[in-house]
Amino acid sequence: MELPISYQLINFTPVVTIAFLIVFMRTNDMFEKKVSDMFNLAIAISVVMLIIGNIRLATGGVYVWMTIVEAVLRAAVMWAVTLIMVRRIMFKYKVLIAVAPTVIAVILGIFGIFMPEVFFGWINGMQGVYIIMMLGAVGYDIYVQIYDEAVIGAAIALILCFGMAYDISTDNWYCLLWAAVALSLAFYYMYFHAQSFKRDVLTGVLNRRCFYADAKRFELKISAIMSIDLNNLKTLNDTKGHAEGDKAIVTMTNNVRRALPRDCYMYRTGGDEFMAIFTKTDMETVRITKEIVKDNMAKTPYSCAIGIAEWSDNDSLDEVCARADVAMYEDKAEMKKKIGGVVR
Repeated sequence: MELPISYQLINFTPVVTIAFLIVFMRTNDMFEKKVSDMFNLAIAISVVMLIIGNIRLATGGVYVWMTIVEAVLRAAVMWAVTLIMVRRIMFKYKVLIAVAPTVIAVILGIFGIFMPEVFFGWINGMQGVYIIMMLGAVGYDIYVQIYDEAVIGAAIALILCFGMAYDISTDNWYCLLWAAVALSLAFYYMYFHAQSFKRDVLTGVLNRRCFYADAKRFELKISAIMSIDLNNLKTLNDTKGHAEGDKAIVTMTNNVRRALPRDCYMYRTGGDEFMAIFTKTDMETVRITKEIVKDNMAKTPYSCAIGIAEWSDNDSLDEVCARADVAMYEDKAEMKKKIGGVVR
């Protein structure tokens, strides 16, 4: 059955947007595999949702099971978007919690095939649960001071909430959520693409390029440089896998970033190597910041070595960084003496 022109217009935005996103990802995929896999999952579910939804429209919605399946897919695609938003949250059960509403939607959908008037509203309610999770992820980004992603995350949650609310409020389901999901994924991916030029995707901190650019920009304001190195990353990767290594890096990054005073910035300059620029900050505050980071890391399974170097008027960036690195390796050697083991 041929779709009416109104349904063709409904399909235009999501189909074109997803097609563009697929092509763009294949030619510009520069993210870590885990992030790319999350986007691929969201796109795949979106495509299936579009196919099932269009079959529903073409058949006039006479098959109840098809409407139920699309409702479950709507929850599933919001689960995929939520996975991207919560990727930095270090919580043991986050994956199980994130997938729970989709699993519940599937169970409700099975019963809903026989009693749609009872279960259909509950299935739609699972979409609302994901909106709440997304807002929780926004709150976490604010907590760890990733304000730009908090803004884009809030915008995505708002777009999806509007699309979901409109579709639920219309008996004939005009499918605004299709376009909302497609646009949200495109906006989110383009945000990632733009941020990849200045931010590390895993941790959200600024990258090596920005470190040198900011050092030049803040040259007259810099008071100190801090060198930070995560201990035993290679051992973690070799014995417990790269996921554990990533967890250690993110844990350390969050601890440092939360401890940094105002007008101070953190950068990932290597695999487990980080630098922080302190501007307009007295050395006592810099030393206190170091101790705060050390104390916070002591509450985790990981540790890091930290070195600080004061900036004086006659110093060059390379000289101050070299002194900070020397201090960091001295700190690493002291830690090795204390524990009587290997610290790399």
